Amino acid sequence: MIRYENATREIPFGRYTQRLETRFALRTLPDWLSSPVAAESRTWANNGLTLNDGSSEITPKLATAYFDVEQMAQISLELFNVNFGASSNAVYFALAGENGGKAIVLAASTSEAKTILSYHASGGVTSSPTFSDEDVGFVGTVKKFRFNKDNQGVDRYGNAPRNLRLAIFPEEREIAVLENGVTSYTLNRYIHPDGIDVDTIDFSGRWRFEVYSANYLRLAGAELTIQQNV
Repeated sequence: MIRYENATREIPFGRYTQRLETRFALRTLPDWLSSPVAAESRTWANNGLTLNDGSSEITPKLATAYFDVEQMAQISLELFNVNFGASSNAVYFALAGENGGKAIVLAASTSEAKTILSYHASGGVTSSPTFSDEDVGFVGTVKKFRFNKDNQGVDRYGNAPRNLRLAIFPEEREIAVLENGVTSYTLNRYIHPDGIDVDTIDFSGRWRFEVYSANYLRLAGAELTIQQNV
């Protein structure tokens, strides 16, 4: 018996795709990916990377280089075998504008079993959101995606290795979250909660992807994809 199924809507690919991948097997970060975590708090093992600095500041443990977003068909970052650690503290995966400005943030609630998608018109990932959706992961009444906690608020999903991708389609005005290649969440002009208007997102300027975990951050690799028609 099939209880539910996810439908993936096809998005026209750009005429040109720039794809940047990590080479963690070489025990080095590529020039498009950086981390403020000191070298002594980085561990290379099993052809992957672990970052653990014990910092309580909400600053990215991994960040891509900045790039133009506004006229792109799609921009996405996929994290392979990512593990955020069992932690009751904050976790976020974001596309953030230059100079701490605009931000689109996928975050785990620190106190509840929620995953929240928010847009911040100014002030960065920690500012008050312009709009937010606290029902990320629901397909009808079924919870299909969790960032960190289960229904009882217990950390279960943050330390479960998986492939996680945040994909944004500026031309289409769509935001999608994919887990292990399956679309788990979509927000666009047609699929949205009350009070959310994706047309208010300002994609001008340069942006970068950021990943943060208050505990350790472990992953086997990452891929930045930019699809463009310009």
